[in-house]
Amino acid sequence: LAAPPTLMDAKEVFHLGRELPTSHPCYNHDMFASNVWPNEAVFRRGPVEAHMASMYELSERMFTLFARSLGLPDEHFRSLCDEGMDSMNLLHYPPLAAADKDPDQLGIGAVRTGIVM
Repeated sequence: LAAPPTLMDAKEVFHLGRELPTSHPCYNHDMFASNVWPNEAVFRRGPVEAHMASMYELSERMFTLFARSLGLPDEHFRSLCDEGMDSMNLLHYPPLAAADKDPDQLGIGAVRTGIVM
């Protein structure tokens, strides 16, 4: 195997997951603890939470469609996916001037976006 690169990927990451109240029966501090949010002046929490909620709703609709396509009742997968460990990464790749960029520095090209499910 090749040696790992000496330079890290030039990105900033905000990782967040599903939050549950401590009174919830599935609460586990290591898996469902509150997210640590950046300063609101820099980072808008509301739109991020709304997006995450809409992605959760989309996943529920997709599981309904999966069940239908298999000839199963619509709610077949609901009990298997209840209280999932949903998470999301928000990435920011700061611009790197060509003169400042090491040839081995990892980063993102001109346009590389996508959704992974």
